[in-house]
Amino acid sequence: MILETTYETKEIRREINAFIGNPFSLMEAIKLRGIGSKRMVAREFSPNMTNYKQTNNDRQFINIELRSRGVIVYIRKNYRHFAWLVPYHQLAIYKTDSLNIHAQGKYIKTTDGFANNMKFVEKMLDMRLAYMKDHELPF
Repeated sequence: MILETTYETKEIRREINAFIGNPFSLMEAIKLRGIGSKRMVAREFSPNMTNYKQTNNDRQFINIELRSRGVIVYIRKNYRHFAWLVPYHQLAIYKTDSLNIHAQGKYIKTTDGFANNMKFVEKMLDMRLAYMKDHELPF
């Protein structure tokens, strides 16, 4: 789910919290040693996300925020802000020469800033694994 968060209202905040969980408290964020990534340069968007890609040749940055049941990928296009809400059970991360974030039939590939975010990516994958263990479906 992608929401426009340029002007974030209480309704948008409630929808985000219901979909991927409440934000971590200050103490929880300190214990986790941070819940946000450093900025990364988006290199490529999936064809169904071209509406969120810069139309000029400027660099486009994204950030990722951890939540209890998923992540928020913040995308900025010109002066508009978007939040891509990705629950952990839909999240797929591929680490090649770039970081590839896949979910809901969409993807974003990054370039610069990926090396600076290795600890964050590992933390995100650990949180996803812990979430999946807690919410495992019985066979």
